[in-house]
Amino acid sequence: MVSAGAWLLNKRTLEKRFVNITGSLLGNREINQLAFVVKNIESANEAFTKLLGIKKAESFLTGDSYVSKVVFKGKPTDSQSKLAFLNTPTVQFELIEPDKNPGIMREFLDTVGDRIHHIAFDADSIQKKLPSMAWLYGIANG
Repeated sequence: MVSAGAWLLNKRTLEKRFVNITGSLLGNREINQLAFVVKNIESANEAFTKLLGIKKAESFLTGDSYVSKVVFKGKPTDSQSKLAFLNTPTVQFELIEPDKNPGIMREFLDTVGDRIHHIAFDADSIQKKLPSMAWLYGIANG
C-alpha cells in the first residue's frame, strides 16, 4: 500500500514559518504532480487507478547508464527505474519503482519504504523562489 503521509508539520513550526506571510511562497497554490516511490509499480498503478477512477497508465523503463549517466554518491551506477504517469484533470501522479542497483530512488525505498517522494509546483522563476524555500529543506531534513 502506498502511503501519502510522508510529511507532518506541527502547528508551531507552521506558525513560526508563516507569520506575516500572505499568499504562496511560490506564487502558485496549484500542485501539478505528486510522485511516489513504490516497491511494485503494477500494484500501485492498479490501486491508484481504482482510487482515482482513471485509466491505468503504461509503465516504462528509464534510460540505461549510457543514456542517463546516473551518478550516486559520486560513482556511476546502472540504476534504472520503471515509471508510470497517471493523469487526472487537476494533478499528475508519478509512480517510480527503482531497480536493485544503487541509486537515490533505491536508497529512498530501502530507507523509508513506499512513500511520497516529491511534490511539483509551477513557478515563474525557480531561481527567484529558491531562497524563500530554503527553510523547507531544514524541516524536511531536520
